[in-house]
This record gives sequence, C-alpha cells and structure tokens, in this order.
Amino acid sequence: MAAYARVRRFRIAKLVERLKAHAYRVPPIRRVYIPKPGQPQKQRPLGIPEVEDRLLQAAVSRLLTPIYEADFRDSSYGFRPGRSPTMPSGPWSRRSCGIPSGRSIPPSIEVP
Repeated sequence: MAAYARVRRFRIAKLVERLKAHAYRVPPIRRVYIPKPGQPQKQRPLGIPEVEDRLLQAAVSRLLTPIYEADFRDSSYGFRPGRSPTMPSGPWSRRSCGIPSGRSIPPSIEVP
C-alpha cells in the first residue's frame, strides 16, 4: 500500500484510461491462509484483492449505492449502509413472531 501511495496519481490515471478503453481486467486475488480462531492448527483461506481493484470496487459502490438505495423499501434490511438483517423490529420480525434466534421459519405457503 505504501508503494502504491508514491505513484498514486499516475496509477489512478492509468486505471481510468484502461476503464475508458474497456481494457481493465480484474487481477488475480492473492490467497493467504490465516489461523482459524480457537483452532490454531487449522487455517482458512483469505483472498486479498490488489489496491487498484479495491479502489475500483469502492468507486463503483459509491456510484451505485445512492441509485439502488432509492428503490429499496424501508422494511428492507440486509447488506445496506447502516442496516443489518438483525435490525428489523416490525410486525414480521423474528422477535414479534415469537421465533427464537437461530431457528428457521417453517414454510406455510399453500400450493393449489
């Protein structure tokens, strides 16, 4: 990351050029293995994208979030800024339906 900071303006300009020319290709993600919590003998994979790819992901997110946020209902929760799937407290929330946390809701759809 420090090496990227020294040539940041040049690299961003080149990234923008590649995007405009439709020549951007997602670089391979670097895979590292980190110890599992509570199980130091086991490891889990962790994918680390390159700096330019993270920068591009953040830029696209900043552009698209306001567009799609306008279409979501207030009752929609998961993976939205400032919200999570555990937040609902309306008439259809797990808590108000008497469903304990960690349990699935049984389907009750009648098929003709």
